[in-house]
Amino acid sequence: YFDNFSSAENGANQWALERDDDDDDDDDGQDLFWHPSVRDGAGRELNLLDPSIWEEYRIGALWQRHPVGDDASVLKQHYAKLCTSVRRLRARTAPNSTVGYPPLWAVAARNKATQVRFTVETTGLLRCQPGDTAPGDGYVPWGAARPGGGIPCQMIESRARHMSIPCDLPAISAAILQAFRE
Repeated sequence: YFDNFSSAENGANQWALERDDDDDDDDDGQDLFWHPSVRDGAGRELNLLDPSIWEEYRIGALWQRHPVGDDASVLKQHYAKLCTSVRRLRARTAPNSTVGYPPLWAVAARNKATQVRFTVETTGLLRCQPGDTAPGDGYVPWGAARPGGGIPCQMIESRARHMSIPCDLPAISAAILQAFRE
């Protein structure tokens, strides 16, 4: 893990979770999600915190309309502010290794294949290859339900779909009870 999300400002890594080893298994031996990937057609990693990437690859509905002139200038400014705001948010919410956090428990599912790797075509369209998935709930991969920055967090598995996880009272109750017991 890295201690601070602000390292992403330097283009090092835009993702909240990163591991240096190849151990992609959870404590119970289940496969984890650690490093999502957005690459171009040549296989180069794209830094989505760089506003020029959004324009170059026409990512997002606003760039799909091929803005020109003042519209393109306003859109470039918008994306520059957006990326700056995301970097500031990550820096403000980054876990601090000198702080003692209370016990953390997360409720997540790993019963549905969840896309974690995407290829961005020069047209801005996303392409996914078979096998570019990890266990999750269809939207959030299992390991991404944890906080980043190496903060310890125990997991409780839900069998619910993504939108129903907050309503999975047995799993939510178990997480709350376990946190109070620690």
